[in-house]
Amino acid sequence: MSAPTAPSAASAASARRVRFLAWAAWATGAARAHVPTYTGCTENCCAPPEVHTTSQVIYLKGSGGLEIHLEDDTSPIDIAGGEVLDVDVVFRDRVPLSCFELYLGCGGCVASEDPLVPSSRVYLRESDWQPAVVEPFTQTWYRSVLPPEGDRRKFDSRELAGCDQAHFTIRLVDHLNCTAVEGEPVVWAPVIGLAEEFTLLQILEFPLYVLRNHGDTWTGLGWTYWVILLVVTPFLLNAFRELARRTHERFAVNYWVLDPYQGSSFYVPVRVQAKGMETWELETWNKIDPREVCYEVALYGFIAAMLESLLHLTIAQMHADGYDWAFWVGLFAVTLFAHGAGIAFVCVAWVALRNRESDWVISRGWWAPLEVLTGVSFLFLFGSGFYLGPAAVIVSGCIRFREIDCSSPAAATVTEVTKSDKEAEEEEALLQARSTEQLKAKREQFEMLQKIKSTLKNGAGGAAVLQGRSKQRLPPI
Repeated sequence: MSAPTAPSAASAASARRVRFLAWAAWATGAARAHVPTYTGCTENCCAPPEVHTTSQVIYLKGSGGLEIHLEDDTSPIDIAGGEVLDVDVVFRDRVPLSCFELYLGCGGCVASEDPLVPSSRVYLRESDWQPAVVEPFTQTWYRSVLPPEGDRRKFDSRELAGCDQAHFTIRLVDHLNCTAVEGEPVVWAPVIGLAEEFTLLQILEFPLYVLRNHGDTWTGLGWTYWVILLVVTPFLLNAFRELARRTHERFAVNYWVLDPYQGSSFYVPVRVQAKGMETWELETWNKIDPREVCYEVALYGFIAAMLESLLHLTIAQMHADGYDWAFWVGLFAVTLFAHGAGIAFVCVAWVALRNRESDWVISRGWWAPLEVLTGVSFLFLFGSGFYLGPAAVIVSGCIRFREIDCSSPAAATVTEVTKSDKEAEEEEALLQARSTEQLKAKREQFEMLQKIKSTLKNGAGGAAVLQGRSKQRLPPI
């Protein structure tokens, strides 16, 4: 209920709006989206931050509501002209109607200041409850208490003529006696407006809307993202890598696209030899390419966001009354496409990074601006990567700028970190000295063994010599 999308209504503010098309339901129609409000209320009574024709939802718990101050008969609501308002009231859970009272029309919603207006009360029947449906953009569910039939979701503003409270309101009075846990408030949200228009800032805040709704605001499972990010994603990604390594060893399958261990500069082999022992080959850290670190972080961000969205979409569907187009939009467009596009991009960029010596076009430094722009675009794609993935891609693109070689496009690759000539000469001399020492030690050992054999052949006469020689230690290799 809080995703960025859509067409705009003609208004004075429309010139400064960014119209962002909602994903059309793939076979049936357009998905609804609303500008959300979470804070800035007085005693749980909130004024919509946008003009009342813009589609908006205010998330609340317990008594409170939405109110619009009426300046006169034409502003901000055209009462004299009979303007019709688009309204709705949605709930997380289906609670008995005796648990609350609903008011829609003249009046305010600040409990300490605004009295209840009896003429504005809406009398509901159990049959008014609508089936629970999935909200695809934030992976939540909701049910309306106002049927769409009979213009129940329309309000004729002429009913506000002569309103002595100078406010229009959608107000709920919670009796705090009917929730699953005694004393817990009803979770609900008043909705007003149909025109779907969002500012760039609101689109950029999409991940915040999603995580708020997954958390205490609506679903009540805010901890799941952090468990997925810090525990589940590392486990699954590295389990996949280990499985891929075993598959590679058995079937010679090339798997290193998602594996920083294979074909990466993360590790280099180092040979270690102790005196008198065989040579061991170990792995140690090499100087790490910072872009590979960025890609690893980006993978964590996109995968964690995908798993979080998939989990909450599944939870929402479990509370919904049947499947409809919203579930499939949430699955394919928001979950798999938005986050999967980030994963695919990281894989392609990582492969290009490891093929610099092959002079791949996309491995060149001149692609840095495109990588930065791609990361920025993910920030506006249904919360792709929940900031972490796009941010890592942007940082990687900025680092790539240092790889630009203006002298020759063909040379626009990163020069591998190599040792200086002096260091190479010193290492070569050290290895040569060690080889000379080992050769000398082996020669001394061979000569000693030859003398022992000769002594043994001389019989008892050589016993004393052998006894004397036995006190000497053989030189180590």
